[in-house]
Amino acid sequence: DAPSSALPADAPSSALPAFDPEQRSTMPCIYGAAAESEVHSARARVESLGGTAKIDALMADLSALAPQAFEGASPEDCVMTTARAHRAAAEAAAASAGVLELAAAEMASAAAALTVAERVAAEAAVARAEAAAHRQEAALLAVELADEGADAELASLVEEERAQTAAADAAEQSRVEAVAALERAMEHMRATMQQREHALGHARDITGRMTDGLERTLAAVAQREAEDMLVQREAEEEARRMEYDALIERGVSKEEEREASSSDDSIAEASIADEPMLAPPPAPVREGTPACGSGREIILQGFNWESCNEKGGWYQRLRDEVPAIREMGFSAVWLPPPTKSVSPQGYMPSDLWDLDSDYGSEAQLRGLLSTLREHELVSLADIVINHRCAEGSDEMGRWNRYTGGKRNKMAWGTWAICNNNHEFAGTGSSKMGDDFTPAPNVDHTNEQVRSDIGEWLDWLRKDVGYDGWRFDFVKGYPGSYTGDYVTDSSPLLSVGEFWDTCHYRDGVLDYNQDSHRQRTVDWCDCTGGNTSAFDFTTKGILQEAVGRDEYWRLADSRKQPPGVLGIWPSRAVTFLENHDTGSTLGHWRFPWEKVAEGYAYTLTHPGTPCVFWDHLYYDEDIRTAVEKLIEVRRRQDLHCRSSVEIVVAQVGLYAALVDGKVAVKIGPGDWSPNQAGCLGPEVHWKCAVSGPGFAVWEKM
Repeated sequence: DAPSSALPADAPSSALPAFDPEQRSTMPCIYGAAAESEVHSARARVESLGGTAKIDALMADLSALAPQAFEGASPEDCVMTTARAHRAAAEAAAASAGVLELAAAEMASAAAALTVAERVAAEAAVARAEAAAHRQEAALLAVELADEGADAELASLVEEERAQTAAADAAEQSRVEAVAALERAMEHMRATMQQREHALGHARDITGRMTDGLERTLAAVAQREAEDMLVQREAEEEARRMEYDALIERGVSKEEEREASSSDDSIAEASIADEPMLAPPPAPVREGTPACGSGREIILQGFNWESCNEKGGWYQRLRDEVPAIREMGFSAVWLPPPTKSVSPQGYMPSDLWDLDSDYGSEAQLRGLLSTLREHELVSLADIVINHRCAEGSDEMGRWNRYTGGKRNKMAWGTWAICNNNHEFAGTGSSKMGDDFTPAPNVDHTNEQVRSDIGEWLDWLRKDVGYDGWRFDFVKGYPGSYTGDYVTDSSPLLSVGEFWDTCHYRDGVLDYNQDSHRQRTVDWCDCTGGNTSAFDFTTKGILQEAVGRDEYWRLADSRKQPPGVLGIWPSRAVTFLENHDTGSTLGHWRFPWEKVAEGYAYTLTHPGTPCVFWDHLYYDEDIRTAVEKLIEVRRRQDLHCRSSVEIVVAQVGLYAALVDGKVAVKIGPGDWSPNQAGCLGPEVHWKCAVSGPGFAVWEKM
C-alpha cells in the first residue's frame, strides 16, 4: 500500500457524503461538491502517472469533465460523473501497472547483459595467465640463447605478451564500466518501480474509499425508500383496520345485510365466524377483512397428488383423522378440488355444481365438512376457476360446449372462453394473464361469468359448508376479480396460489429475490388486500439455504426475512411443500432430510404456516417435531405479525429471536441464546424442541 506521504494533499477522506433524509433540498449541492472534488483528485492521480499514450488519453478524458456544471445537478448525475472519474483513474493505474511489467522486462535484459560481461572478463583472465607463461618461457630462452637471433626472438615474444596484456586490461576496464552502468540502470528501474507502486497503491486506496462511500450512500437511499414504502403500507392497513372496526361497532357486515333482506329462514343460522377457532380462543389480530383470518391459523394441506386413488374414498379417510388433526393443534384444513373433473385430481374441472368426484361423493364431502366444523377446524376449498373443461364439442371437434350439468347451471357458450384460446374457438375477451393451454380459459371480464361464479361460491359457503378458499393458478386472471369473489362470498380465510419463478443463475438461486416477492405482494394488493398468497419466495430461499448450508440467504439486505413474510407477513402463507412441488409430481422438492429444519423456521416465524400431508403422515420423526413446534407456537402466542430479530445468518448457521420470547436456530453451526446472552445475562432460555440441525428455546 502507498505510504501516507504518497497521497496528494487534496485526497478526500470519503468518497461521497452520507445520505441524510433531512437534507433533501441540499442534496444536489452536496453531491455536486463531492463529485467535483473526486474529479479533481482523479486528475491529480492520473497526471502523476504520466508517461504513456494511454495515460495521456485518460488525462484528456478527465479534463473534459472539468467544465461540467455540478451546481444544481441531480445526485444520480453527480454519482455517474464520480464513477467516470474513478474509472479513468483505475484505467490509468492499470496502464501504470503495464509500465511496471515493462520495467521488469528491462531489468531481466540488463541481468542477461551482465552475465555476458562476466563471461568476457573470465576469458580475459585466461589470456593474462597465458601471457605470464609466455614471459616465463622468454626468460628461460634469454639465458640459453646468447646470439642476436635469440635476442630478436625474445624481443618478439615480449612484444606479443605486452599486446595480450593490454587487450586483457582493456577488456577488464570494459567489464567494470558495463557493471557500473548496469547497476545505475537497475537502481533507476528500482526507483521507477517504487514510484509506480506508490502511485498504484494510492489509486487502490482512493478506489476502495470511493466504492465504500457509494455503497453506503446507495444503501441509505434504498433504506429510506423501503421505510417510506413500509410507512405507506402500514397507513393503508391502519385505514383498513379502522374501517373494519367501524363495521364491527355498527354490527353490520355484507353477509348480515343479505341475511336481513332474505326471506329464507335457513340462511339465518348463526355464522361460523362467531364460533371460536381455537381452544382456548386466542385474542384476535384484526385485519382489514375477515378473509385474512385471526392471524393465528395453522393450516394442514389435507391431501397429496395420489389422494384421489384412496380406496374407500379420501373424504372418509380424512374424516377419520379429524380428531387427531385437531389434537395436534391445527386450526384449518385445505381440501382438494371438490368438483367433477376431467382429471382425477380435480384440477381440470367441468361441471362445478357436481360434487361427486374421485375423492368421494357429495354426501361424504358434506359429512367431512360437518365433522371439521364440529372440531372447530376451518375448511378451505380448492377453487379452480382459471379454466373450465367443456362437456361437449362443436361440429369441428373443439371442446367448447357447456351443458347445464347436474343442476342445470353455467350452461356457457364460446363467449365465456378467452378469444386467444384458438384451439377452443373462444369468442370472449383476450386473456389477461398466464395461459393454461390444456383447457379453455375462462373470460372473467364477462359479467355473466362473474355472476355465475359468485353464485357457486355462495352455495359452497352457505349450503355445502365450506369456510374459506384456496384459489388455484391465480396468475391466469387479474387479482381484482379474486378480490371481488372474496368480498362477495365472505370467507373466513382466503389464499391464492401465485406461483412465480424465482431468479436462478447457472442453476443456483440468486441471493436477491426482492422483485420476486414484490410481484406476489402486488397481486395481494390487486385483490384489495383481502386475500393472502402462498410465500413461494420463502420456500425457494429456505430450501436453497438448508440444502447448500448457505444460511446467509435467510436475511435480506435490511437484515429481515427475505420472503413475503419479511415485508407483508399478514398476507404470507408459508410452506415447504405441496401436491405440485412434492408428492409424486416432485416439481420443486424441499430436501426431505431437512424438512424438520424447515418447519422449525416456518412454525416459529411470522406469516401463516401450512404443513404438508406427506410430512405429517409418512415420517414419524417429522410428525413429532411438527407437533412440538406447534405447541411452542400456540403456547407463546406467535402469530402472522410476530416480530423477528435475526441474530446470525451465515454459512452453516441461522439464529433469530421471535417476539423476544422464542429463539430458533437452524443449521449445523453451534449456537444457543444462553451462550449468546440474548436479551441480557439475567435472561434464561429453555430448550423446548430440538432435532438434527435445529433447536427452539422459550424464554423462562
